[in-house]
Amino acid sequence: MSGWLKVYRSLADHWLWQDKPFSKGQAWIDLLLLVNHTPKKALIDGTLQEIDRGQTITSIRKLCDRWGWSNTKVRRFLKMLEDDGMVNVKSDSKKTVINIVNYSVFQDSETEKTTVKRQQDDTETSQKHTNKNEKNVKNEKKCSRARFVPPSYEQVSSYCQERGNDVDAQRFLDFYQSKGWMGQKQDEGLEGSSKELGTERRREEE
Repeated sequence: MSGWLKVYRSLADHWLWQDKPFSKGQAWIDLLLLVNHTPKKALIDGTLQEIDRGQTITSIRKLCDRWGWSNTKVRRFLKMLEDDGMVNVKSDSKKTVINIVNYSVFQDSETEKTTVKRQQDDTETSQKHTNKNEKNVKNEKKCSRARFVPPSYEQVSSYCQERGNDVDAQRFLDFYQSKGWMGQKQDEGLEGSSKELGTERRREEE
C-alpha cells in the first residue's frame, strides 16, 4: 500500500485512542503525534530547552501511562525502533528525548514540496524581471539625455525674444544645420547654442 494520509493531532483526544493497551502500530503513530511539527522552546526541570521539529521530550514513565505498557515493554519497543533506524533515543534519569528519523517523510506531502519550489521559482523570476526593468529604465534615461532634438524656428525666435539678444533665428538655424548640429546635447538647450553662435559672429566681425 502506498500514498500519503494526514493525521490530526486531535486523534489522540478521541475516545477510540483511549483504549489500552496500545498496539505497536498505535504506539508508533502516537509518537508521530507527540513530536513537534515546528521547533519550539519548553521549560524542563527549570531549564529552558529547544525542542526541534520531529522531536519530543518525555519520559519512560509517561509513555507507560500513555500506552498502558510496562517499563520493560516501552524500553524494548523504543530499542526496536532505534535498531530499525526509525528513531534516535537519548535517556537520562529525568527525561527521554526521542527524534523521529526523516520526520519530513511522514509530514511533508509532495504537494507542499511542489508549492514551496514554485514559490521559490516565482520569487526568482520576479526578481529577474525587476532587475531587467530597472536596467531598461536606466538605458532609456541615458538615451533620452544623450539624444538631441533640433529646435524649430518658432522655438528659437521665442527664445531670442525672451532673452532680449540680437540673434537672428533663421541665421541660428542655418548656422547649426550647416554643422549638422554636431556636438549639441539636449540638456544644453538653446542657451549654449546661442552663446556659440555669438562667439562665431564676433569672430566674423573681427
